[in-house]
Amino acid sequence: MCAQTSGPDGGAAPGPYDRVWPGRLPFPLAGLHLWTDPEGEPCRTDHGTEPCAVASTTPSQDAADVPGDSTPQHPHSTRELIAAVPGGFGLCVDAGAAGGGRHLTRAQVDGVRGAGPPLGTEVHRDVTSAPEHLDAMLDDVELAALVAGAEDVDAAWLRLPAGPAGLLVDVRGRDREHPPPTAALDAALAAVRSHAPQERVRVVGNVWLTERTHDASASGDRGCQWAIVVCVLVVAVVVAAVQNDWF
Repeated sequence: MCAQTSGPDGGAAPGPYDRVWPGRLPFPLAGLHLWTDPEGEPCRTDHGTEPCAVASTTPSQDAADVPGDSTPQHPHSTRELIAAVPGGFGLCVDAGAAGGGRHLTRAQVDGVRGAGPPLGTEVHRDVTSAPEHLDAMLDDVELAALVAGAEDVDAAWLRLPAGPAGLLVDVRGRDREHPPPTAALDAALAAVRSHAPQERVRVVGNVWLTERTHDASASGDRGCQWAIVVCVLVVAVVVAAVQNDWF
């Protein structure tokens, strides 16, 4: 297999077995104003149960539906705008407009944080099932990859502690020592492009995400088991000490 270098989040840097779909947000973020309170913190509103930062297409407090002492900031780029949105927040745009404006969920905001979606090899990452609305796309991705020579395909939603998130598609070869043909990754990415999802997608080869996650969980379980054993021994010693009047 190809040698891999270290990425910025402790994972392997992108290499020959790496393809990215950049995502397609439901509306552009360029040129938006982000509103802050007198302390310089992003103004907050709630969309259902989700906290959101507040933005608007014009520097109008009425359009943003913010208090009178709020100040509009004008980020120079989409990345700068997203970086200013607190972790765990969505983004509400033109909340004072007719119909309530537009909204990005926390997952959508996290999906455009950073330079790209997670690599899948980071040490600290949150791994959950792929969103259900992407099931049809993933069926096509798996079929395309298998036809092009892959042995199996796995997929999961990854989120890093600093916020960046995205869908990881792991195209596998026969085993860890035999990666899939690069044509299988190309076919998988072509299938993703044909669906053009809003979410960012990284197509990788032989990351074996499921096994990595299982190994990490097993290591954590072993740590918990040892902690329980130590606690039981300590309690036993204390009980014996009391019964035998050692103190």
